[in-house]
Amino acid sequence: MICCAFVHPHLIHGIEIYGNTCTKYLNKLMILNNKIFRILQHAPLDTPVSQLYATFHTLPLPDLHNLQILKFVHNFIHHQEKLPYPTFSLAISPKITGCLQLLEIFG
Repeated sequence: MICCAFVHPHLIHGIEIYGNTCTKYLNKLMILNNKIFRILQHAPLDTPVSQLYATFHTLPLPDLHNLQILKFVHNFIHHQEKLPYPTFSLAISPKITGCLQLLEIFG
């Protein structure tokens, strides 16, 4: 599929960083992504965006950003060896476990 091969990897690359910016700076990228999905699906302009993303089994850019952050946090807590760069070791103790339960993602 063209979307999975050419579009999706470019969106995911670095999304943890550029996804933290204001939505107004991401609008052009989100609109372009929606246009690409419409063209690839031959969908009319009145097709809901959620339907476009559901067809390709992907998420809109803000949700994709949240997913990548959650995956990073999960790997940091449970699988540090999967991270692409070395990190400090995290010793799980009762004190730290209480703090980890307070971890939240704000959207």
